[in-house]
Amino acid sequence: MQIKQVNEQNPISVKDSLLDFWKGFISYNGKTPRKAFWIGVVEYFVVIALNNLIFGTLNNDYAGGVSGKIFTTILFGVLLIMQIPLTALAFRRLRDAGMKTLPITLIVLINCAFSIAFVFFPMIALVKVGLIVCQCFMVLLFCVPSNGIQK
Repeated sequence: MQIKQVNEQNPISVKDSLLDFWKGFISYNGKTPRKAFWIGVVEYFVVIALNNLIFGTLNNDYAGGVSGKIFTTILFGVLLIMQIPLTALAFRRLRDAGMKTLPITLIVLINCAFSIAFVFFPMIALVKVGLIVCQCFMVLLFCVPSNGIQK
């Protein structure tokens, strides 16, 4: 899959940003400028909000029954499906910011570890703080201009 290469001086359209998000579903190669990244993130949040609104409400209405289990499965399936292109988009964005693959991988793995720990142990303060700190650090890295991190 070929991701469209665009520099920061030549802004890309919203359509191109959305196509970049879905065409690069599992592509961890290439680069993604800030605008394309944030449009992909907004799309992710819109899909997740609609998913939670529709299937979350249905899940609550039919909780405990077979229908509730089906809606829960759909809810988590959409979350998982959306997480894959978002992770690839994050890799491409951090690579565009000038980071190497190993630090990106470590940051994403640490974030995933805190996210999983938060699902199983939501009341532990260390897990909450670690997740917040890691995600804030990632947001700061996402805001760095293209090739902004000097080697």
